[in-house]
Amino acid sequence: MSKEYELFLHKDQELKEGEQIVEIRDCDTFEYKKVRAVISKDVGEGLDKLWIRVYETEIYKERAERQPKPWGIKILEEVEKERVEVVKRVSAKLSKDSVIRSLLERKASGGD
Repeated sequence: MSKEYELFLHKDQELKEGEQIVEIRDCDTFEYKKVRAVISKDVGEGLDKLWIRVYETEIYKERAERQPKPWGIKILEEVEKERVEVVKRVSAKLSKDSVIRSLLERKASGGD
């Protein structure tokens, strides 16, 4: 039995076919999960249904309009939440370090 998922897409975003990491919502449990998956415009054999829901603003994301034709999705693996958090923390640290470095360089060069 195939499963059904939803993917929320901002009206300015474009979904492409192929392998990618996306955040989806399980239509049965309403749980969100980040997955590495292959996405197809057609629901072929061996693929689950992926309903695309397009929203205009983040505030009304849950009221997003469901597109009439589902895409297909094959989940390859669930991306670990811890791994995603580590990447976010490392990125934030790198950003902080670059800001501090920039300020120190500016001060060393006589800037404010």
